[in-house]
Amino acid sequence: MTSLREYILSSFTICHSSRLFIRSVIHSITIRLCVRYLLFWVTISSLVHLSFVNQVCGHVCGATSITQEIILKPVSGKKR
Repeated sequence: MTSLREYILSSFTICHSSRLFIRSVIHSITIRLCVRYLLFWVTISSLVHLSFVNQVCGHVCGATSITQEIILKPVSGKKR
């Protein structure tokens, strides 16, 4: 009788510990996937942001270079 009770208790303990182990593994995998997902979206959004900033800077720098050509060419022509 006692051995049967001990057997049931030990099997319950093993089952419970394995459930806890599986739950912790699933929890850690879920956390890793969430972190990777967040890093992926942060990377994508930063790349999109950088390309947008590059486009804006390209337009601004293009405008300033055209302005410099218009303004500086007559000035440099007068100096010669």
